[in-house]
Amino acid sequence: MFGYRVSRMAGTDANNHPEAFINVEKVKPGELARGLSVIYARVIVSNPWRNLSPP
Repeated sequence: MFGYRVSRMAGTDANNHPEAFINVEKVKPGELARGLSVIYARVIVSNPWRNLSPP
């Protein structure tokens, strides 16, 4: 089974509940792609090595 957690619930107690985990089978393809693009963008923004200049 593949799925993802709803990002607006991240870091909350609600994120530990099964309802926070969305099964791909129940998600429209456009919604999944939109959710994954948000997750990917957050990973790039939070990358600490991105802003370091080379030695």
